[in-house]
Amino acid sequence: MRLVRQIVFHARLNETQPAIIFSGGIASYGALVRAMAAAAELIDHLALAKGAMVMLDVLNPFHHCALMLTLGLVGIPSASVSSAFSVEKSGVLPTVLLTDRPN
Repeated sequence: MRLVRQIVFHARLNETQPAIIFSGGIASYGALVRAMAAAAELIDHLALAKGAMVMLDVLNPFHHCALMLTLGLVGIPSASVSSAFSVEKSGVLPTVLLTDRPN
């Protein structure tokens, strides 16, 4: 959580500076914080309790990172997985699996 707060603080001072470089491009700190705000709305809408386990199967690395950071900021643990099969194989029963894969 301290890391995420540091990122948000840094974003206030350096909104246009690159925060994440990935195969799809470069995202600024401002874009990251806006994506985190959108992720916070999703988390609020899902009414996830603190301590709920969330599995992330999000192919877009920028959105994946924003979700992971936001979940950490609000005290919800998350794990990155590559498919529903790996969720089952992990032996961990998640509260929710968030994915951007088509059905």
